[in-house]
Amino acid sequence: MNEESLSEIYLFLEESLNQNQLSWLAEQVAEVIEKGNLTSVKLKDQLPSQDSQMNVFEYSPSSYGAGSSKFEERSKLRKKSATQYTKISSYSPLERLEKMIDALEFALLDSVDIKQEVISFFRDQTQDGNNIQSIYFRSEVNREEGYSVSFTDQGGENIATIRLLLKELRRRVHQDASQP
Repeated sequence: MNEESLSEIYLFLEESLNQNQLSWLAEQVAEVIEKGNLTSVKLKDQLPSQDSQMNVFEYSPSSYGAGSSKFEERSKLRKKSATQYTKISSYSPLERLEKMIDALEFALLDSVDIKQEVISFFRDQTQDGNNIQSIYFRSEVNREEGYSVSFTDQGGENIATIRLLLKELRRRVHQDASQP
């Protein structure tokens, strides 16, 4: 897939999240992408040229208050190449799409798995667990506010379908990205 296609898929997923009251997830992914991709680079590695658009920050142990004389002595014994830099670069369209797919899997699919574990735990811990239909969680501060977790398996097929679709999307994106 070319960069334009990857960007279109990302925008489609972002718009779908916004339309389905999941804008918080799209915003979090956008925030991570906006901050950029951080990588550590050693001095001996090639640093960006002067006209590069990347920000580079030097890391040295003493800049973080190492303080210990033994630590400073060891630092002096290190070769110059041990100095590390943090490089910030923009995410590629492929990396942005991967971040969105990862966020979808974590927020939507993994949360369903967690819900199933909670349900299983409460059913196992109660004598009449099979008759429990839901659990209501209340705030200790305001007893009137809270939310209910239903024990019915509504949407299980939908979650399985979404999981398969995301897996297929990831496979196609990587397959197309590996082809010249």
